[in-house]
Amino acid sequence: MVGLVVAVAGIVISAVVTLVAAGKLPCPVCGHSAPAATTPAPGPVGAPTFSVTPAQGAVPIQLSGSVTGFGVKENITVTVDGIRIAAVKTDAAGAASFPITLPSSFAGGTARDITLMARGATSGTQKSATFHLIAP
Repeated sequence: MVGLVVAVAGIVISAVVTLVAAGKLPCPVCGHSAPAATTPAPGPVGAPTFSVTPAQGAVPIQLSGSVTGFGVKENITVTVDGIRIAAVKTDAAGAASFPITLPSSFAGGTARDITLMARGATSGTQKSATFHLIAP
């Protein structure tokens, strides 16, 4: 019976030493504590929105972009047809206002709608806004 108790005690001690060495348990001898659990990145703050003003014009043109409801301190990339045209980081409320330049290379000779896509790097949230291109 004593041999069984010694064997079980040895297994328990081995398991505790392994957990302390892996940083999963605090070390009672050296005073180090287990590392804090990591917190996942915050998701969207609310219902996401993306808008641009003015809503129409000829290129080249400087637009004002605005996002809300994205993640806190989240990097947002704005693209048109996969081409990055702006980037911004949201504030503590998941919102940001920023300039967007539509270059003359977007002119196609005819009036058309251009879809701008805002995408959050952390949350993956995507929202689109439309700009009506006026033909030159």
